[in-house]
Amino acid sequence: MAMNTTNTDNHDNDDPFDAFDAAVGIGQVRDPYPVLEEMRAECPVHAGPYWKRFGMEHSVEEFIYGGVTPYAVLPFEDVQQVLRDDETFSSSILAKINGVMMGHTIIEMDQPEHRRYRSLIQQAFALPAMERWERDIAQPL
Repeated sequence: MAMNTTNTDNHDNDDPFDAFDAAVGIGQVRDPYPVLEEMRAECPVHAGPYWKRFGMEHSVEEFIYGGVTPYAVLPFEDVQQVLRDDETFSSSILAKINGVMMGHTIIEMDQPEHRRYRSLIQQAFALPAMERWERDIAQPL
């Protein structure tokens, strides 16, 4: 039996990693820190397509957010509050960002699902484990 190897699907060459990289501006912003510092000085939270502040020409909103308004929370303390307040804030939008390539991950889970998975893996990311990974894996590489 012979196998037909003719490619009739034009989408076989579409790389979701390339589409993601282009959508989030990989390689377009050399140094984001001056803009982030300027934004922090103006206001700790920015609503809307903040990537335009970086001179990016495409719309990440269309690719990722699908009409939902994105927010940039900039000060560290405020970011911590957002990450800890699962009653007000949700991580589920990350499914659209990461899910394309990675599937359902802990980073997009809200409580109580996040807590259940975190309890399963948290020892792997404890300081002794990280030190072991650095010594046994990272340094040899």
